[in-house]
Amino acid sequence: MSSIRRIVLTTAAAATLAAGLASPASAFPSGNYVATLTSADLVVKVFGITVATCTDSTLSGAFSGGGYSVTSATISGCGVAVTPSNTPWTGTTPAAPTKATLSNFQVSTSTPACTYGGPGAALEGLVVDSDTISFNDSVSKTGGGLSCPGSVQVIASYDYAPA
Repeated sequence: MSSIRRIVLTTAAAATLAAGLASPASAFPSGNYVATLTSADLVVKVFGITVATCTDSTLSGAFSGGGYSVTSATISGCGVAVTPSNTPWTGTTPAAPTKATLSNFQVSTSTPACTYGGPGAALEGLVVDSDTISFNDSVSKTGGGLSCPGSVQVIASYDYAPA
């Protein structure tokens, strides 16, 4: 084998390896999805104490490569109005079991009027398997008065399915 051919093959192999390391395989296929809560509820805690248990939440968007976007989100059944905003949220979804990140996550409550997260905020979770991401992370207050805690802990697991 000529030296030039060995260099070309070695360079091609190194580039393929580097691309694989830089872009881990996603646990989720590309395309549109709808994600719903697993059998557990979405739980909001302040100082470790549950302050809201939401019985319904849906995320909609698209997976593309190792990332995804949430273009629509609903949260209900909380006992207080919770409004997701600042979509699209964007995230990374490497293969399980790895950390998943959801950037620009933002929700607001009506009583009291509080806002948590927003541009630059991230909610971190874990890719559990090929169709589930579980979140358990704190989000800082970005708006609201003194009656709003400085941060809330969001706990939820979503099952993702093609739309």
